[in-house]
Amino acid sequence: MTLEQLGDKCGVGKSTVRKWEKGIIKDMHRDKIEKLSMALGVSPSYFFEIDVPELKEDSDSDTKFDNIFPVEIHKYPLLGEVSCGEPIFMSGERESYGMSGTEIRADFCLRAKGDSMINAR
Repeated sequence: MTLEQLGDKCGVGKSTVRKWEKGIIKDMHRDKIEKLSMALGVSPSYFFEIDVPELKEDSDSDTKFDNIFPVEIHKYPLLGEVSCGEPIFMSGERESYGMSGTEIRADFCLRAKGDSMINAR
């Protein structure tokens, strides 16, 4: 895949893809990370060095890592904001997705918004 083709899939120019590749742009927006991961067929956590490929059993390498564990994540629909203080309206329509480890059991997630915990010791 060329830089231009990848840029088209992510909605950016090839110069931006080149800057991502060289590490010049360090703070990518979430939507670009999601589009890039979909275009490359990897999890978004791959870009944060969270997904570490497991060694194959038939690998010729004698190196084994006993401190690396696979990270499993699950995608939950982000439905909006929940009030933490003054009441707010929540539409219930999916905005995007939140990701969490598989030990979390949930059907959806909400963004907490408000000031109810300010000065709460």
